[in-house]
Amino acid sequence: MAKRKLVVGSIAACIFALCANMANAQVVGTPYTVPYNAIIEEQTTYTDVMYDFQHQTIQAYNVSGTAYVLQWQVSTDTTVADSFIDIPGANAQNYTIPAYYIDGFVTTEQSKELFFRVIANNGTKEDISSIMGILFIRTNTPGYGIDTTGVHYLTINMGLGGVAGGGTVKIALLNLGQSGTGSLNTDPLYSDAARVDDAADLGDFYQWGRVADGQQHTVWSKTTAHVNQINPMTGGGSATSKVGPAPVPPASYPLTPVLDATGQVDPSDPYYGLYIPGTGSWGNPAVNVWGNTSIARAGAPASLAGWSFPQNNPCPNGWFVPSLFDWADMFQNNGTGNLTAGTLPVTANGNTWEYRGTNAQQAIGGVIITNNTTGEKVYLPTTGSRHQTSGGLQSLGSLYYWSSTSGGNPNLNATRLTVIYNATTGVTTVAGDGVGASRSTGMCVRCIQKP
Repeated sequence: MAKRKLVVGSIAACIFALCANMANAQVVGTPYTVPYNAIIEEQTTYTDVMYDFQHQTIQAYNVSGTAYVLQWQVSTDTTVADSFIDIPGANAQNYTIPAYYIDGFVTTEQSKELFFRVIANNGTKEDISSIMGILFIRTNTPGYGIDTTGVHYLTINMGLGGVAGGGTVKIALLNLGQSGTGSLNTDPLYSDAARVDDAADLGDFYQWGRVADGQQHTVWSKTTAHVNQINPMTGGGSATSKVGPAPVPPASYPLTPVLDATGQVDPSDPYYGLYIPGTGSWGNPAVNVWGNTSIARAGAPASLAGWSFPQNNPCPNGWFVPSLFDWADMFQNNGTGNLTAGTLPVTANGNTWEYRGTNAQQAIGGVIITNNTTGEKVYLPTTGSRHQTSGGLQSLGSLYYWSSTSGGNPNLNATRLTVIYNATTGVTTVAGDGVGASRSTGMCVRCIQKP
């Protein structure tokens, strides 16, 4: 598939020609009289990892005073003196990094970190923000593709049928519901169509076992403190995904929603399309499953055909939610049971898993999976999860991904991939949760496709 290449023009030309004289260019400002103090404290964005086909807006914000003239700058190497150069036309408080931006800087590297900052001038003082790094991942490689359903994917190594080595799996590059994938939201205020390939859209949060009836839909936004959050938060938000009423006895509404023949919330039920709070209000009937009802490997679906209710599969046609054992084979290929704990970085079964933590700009990091054979990379953002009762975002900076495998209590729990970073020790642990989390919890989903 041919790609549109963005010509960065004077930026790339200057970097490659080492035009240091453009760096730190003084911005001409209108001579207003304002207090001599900080103008720009920081800049922020949603995530510090982007695929080359994505765009993303980075934002600068004032501390005090007013910046009358702004200039965004970029560098490929902050260890080189005067390496920052002006981005042509980037003179507003927000700057949208266009798709294929990396093409103006490298032609062969699989990934490249670019560094951004903003210069602000108020006529009296010029202030320079701190530096924000964003890792760009290239996808114009042999293992990359877009299938007929629009799923962007790469191929990584994986154990095959529980046997170490020799297998591969296609893994979607984006979380389900991210950048317009999955069930589209028709609310004009939160239109997915306007966010296609927007790296700031980090995906939806599914209650385990539920299809995309609207309950999962998430809109990412920033708080007044420039921290990532999701809408709706507690009590609702977007008209397409509000939190349902808490069924606390002796409430008139039943504890369990009315289900249809496939185990999904019936369209006639008041809970249809809503996030269902509480541990007992969703997942209690054993029919609410995504593919199997056992934590034994023999019960894990090996393909889409192995699902108990294929119509409950939330992934696009031909894709499905990985079992706990699929995650294990992608991570460490133990091939015999639940995914055992490991620390990052780790190289196993031909893949390297590395952690990239949330930075000072409140940008979400995550785990980078590298195919050691091809060098291709897949990004799993640390989006946290949605609280089982309130529906609000929790554990932001931790990585939780649903599997299709039930938990210790097959009626109430389901297993997940977990990545936790310990800020005190600096150790990042990856583990499979064999006991499971409440099915009412909202977590991200990453779809796979096997040969």
